[in-house]
Amino acid sequence: MGIFQWKPSSGKLWRNIWRKAHMGQYFSSVPVGERETWAYPTPLTPDFWKNYSEPVAQFVTVAREFVDMITALARFKPESEMSEPEKFEFLTARNRLLYLSSQVNPSLGLPEDGSWVREWVCTSQLASFAMMVMLDVERGLINECANCQTIFVSSAARAKYCSDRCRRTALQRERRGRKRGMYSPLKTGSYTGGEYTQLED
Repeated sequence: MGIFQWKPSSGKLWRNIWRKAHMGQYFSSVPVGERETWAYPTPLTPDFWKNYSEPVAQFVTVAREFVDMITALARFKPESEMSEPEKFEFLTARNRLLYLSSQVNPSLGLPEDGSWVREWVCTSQLASFAMMVMLDVERGLINECANCQTIFVSSAARAKYCSDRCRRTALQRERRGRKRGMYSPLKTGSYTGGEYTQLED
């Protein structure tokens, strides 16, 4: 299976859609007064990519929102253990993930050998990323490091640390805390280069 974007065969229809959607803002070379009538290039063509651009501020804002969404999902825990603000944050992240992933649809491809192949059609790269996140969330692979708060993916369920370095740092902090009587015991584990195996106390 692969994730790809459908290439429209007719530029006329898409020029009308882009005009109605006020997409002129993404073509800096188009005069403001001509955005409603400009003959925009067909999406995904060389001419399209040559002229298309996105405002940096808008790009950064969307990227930050995406990171916040993943962070909230990584911090998921039983509802009984969540505060009201945490519930709101999680539900907001969930709804955003559902919205973005809903823009990914199954399709049928026809290779040269005449066989049918299932493919996925994405309206945007962000939608394809959202679908990847959804699949990882479903399998419990997205975690937040207990030491540095980095969001990471691990094939080990409920992994606590993103690296062996963070695990050692957390254990050293625990030992120093025990000497001072400030820290409660933490569970320890081992880092195996991508997979974290949880060990009992």
